[in-house]
Amino acid sequence: MAPHLIEGSDAGDEDTPFLENNGSRGDRESPKKDLEEQSPIEKILEAPLKFAKWLQFMGATFGLKFLVLIIIGNHIQKGFLNAWLKQILKYWFRDHGGVDAPRMQQYIAATRTPWALKGILGMTSDSVGLFGFRRNGYLFITTSIGLGAAWYISVNAASTVPIKVALTCFVFMSLSIAMTDLLVEARYSEKVKEKPENGSDIVAFVSGGMAIGGIAAALTVGIVIQTWTINWAFVAIGIAGCINMIPILGNFMEEEFQARHLFSVDKRAILTHWRYFVLAIIFGVLSLMLLSLGLMASKRSNFVYAQCGIAYSCGFIGIIAFWILTPRRIAKVSTYFLLYSMTHLGTESACFYFYTDSPSQYPEGPHFSKVFYTTVSALVPAIFVLLSVGAYNSYLTHLSWRTIFFVPPLIGFFVSGLFVIVYLRWNLLLGIPDTIFVVGSEAIQDMVFALNYIPMALIMSHLCPEGLEATMFALLAGSRNMGRMIADFGGAALLRCLSVQPDGSNNESEEFRYLWLAEFMSNLAHLLPLALIPCLIPDGDPTSRLSIYEKPCEVNVNIPSDNNPATTSPEFKSRRGPQSALGAASSSSSSRTRVVVTVEGQC
Repeated sequence: MAPHLIEGSDAGDEDTPFLENNGSRGDRESPKKDLEEQSPIEKILEAPLKFAKWLQFMGATFGLKFLVLIIIGNHIQKGFLNAWLKQILKYWFRDHGGVDAPRMQQYIAATRTPWALKGILGMTSDSVGLFGFRRNGYLFITTSIGLGAAWYISVNAASTVPIKVALTCFVFMSLSIAMTDLLVEARYSEKVKEKPENGSDIVAFVSGGMAIGGIAAALTVGIVIQTWTINWAFVAIGIAGCINMIPILGNFMEEEFQARHLFSVDKRAILTHWRYFVLAIIFGVLSLMLLSLGLMASKRSNFVYAQCGIAYSCGFIGIIAFWILTPRRIAKVSTYFLLYSMTHLGTESACFYFYTDSPSQYPEGPHFSKVFYTTVSALVPAIFVLLSVGAYNSYLTHLSWRTIFFVPPLIGFFVSGLFVIVYLRWNLLLGIPDTIFVVGSEAIQDMVFALNYIPMALIMSHLCPEGLEATMFALLAGSRNMGRMIADFGGAALLRCLSVQPDGSNNESEEFRYLWLAEFMSNLAHLLPLALIPCLIPDGDPTSRLSIYEKPCEVNVNIPSDNNPATTSPEFKSRRGPQSALGAASSSSSSRTRVVVTVEGQC
């Protein structure tokens, strides 16, 4: 199965986890030595106290409003609601009837569209004000649309709603969550740039909270579906979505009212950063093309293969656009994100049928109940995700970017072999029950997924140009999400090619014959981009500043010589100083000086 998934005065407290005196991460040896001298029981007993002090530090450093914004926008919306939506969508398609695994995979791709549209959404929020604000207006509009879509689905039976109407509602619900996530990400991207030494703390707070939200979703969604009906799950989504109005009404984004008219366009921002806006439009068009492919999902094999080819063409067009329109470092990182996502072929729909088919549908299957599939098999992995957040923040931040990006996928590939054993039913020959085998495998895989997500989120925060946090973060995250959409079309083609096409019909055991091969090929393809890490991922580590430019730009400038009083005045030096990032080398002449000025930028 696919992974489910700051200013203060207290920074000098020695008991604050993840941080040293003065809030720096430079020297980690002293805390490690202290921990080594403690017994395991002492470490367990002190963990809650240290966690409480860390939260106190975060509140004092970043402010209560910022933390509440993260809790509502990331922990509840993305962690809880998004986990609910992903789980119940599969059951809704199953209840609708006649949706086989390849088509479901394409429908899932369509519901990811808002996450791939984050680039154009971020561009709009950065340059076009709504109701006098850059962000709050968009939060209000998208939240209202999402709530309306959730209530419509909740009052109609799955079998009575046309599939395309339902897909549109699911896209609107995803849009509400994606827009909230985007704007909150832009806000904490600003915080990371202000205090890069505390960037991992922000990402840990975000990731850990989303894991807790996932745990809450896992504990409740299965019970709701099995005890009542799937419609009640959408009622719960609507109720929880109303919480999103709190940061809007309380202005937790801390925005200033900018204009008294309905719309305000920042033409200067558009003209100054026109390349990023063109890029956002390109990715918006490509994402909408993928959405249209999902809406046209068909059982015809040739059509599925054509859709796959078009989808991957969209991905390569996006890569070319990044290289033409953005600085080299951003283009390289974006290329890696896209390729990494595009090569993880989606097979989760077939896995869903494999685990949940009844004895009459798949006699040899695991026959997981709704509660077990959505709760137990997701709860234990979510706990392991929390552990991975602590492990990353404590032990991996001193490693290089390249090492952090390379190791988790490699571990994930070997873990995926455990799923192949389950799909071949070899675990039963070994006397290992499906429940134990699957839960353990899911836990390890989700932990690996979290270890890979955290550095991705952090490096994207570093690569946001000043004033374009929402747009750039959205472009980088959106490109990765578009890659996942493309991978879903690739997975649908792979399932169709291997005749893995279960749809919940009786006696469909033959449909799972080559599911193990589909899973193996998906995970094997996922390793291909790792060979490009030395070329695409920058050197350095997460605790240091990362420029969006690979090399400084050197410009020859002729200025009056230093014996001219005008050049030795404090006013001149104050103007000259900020222009040089790395200093200047000069050779003097009688009247003028030739200076090589190194500036932050692209020549």
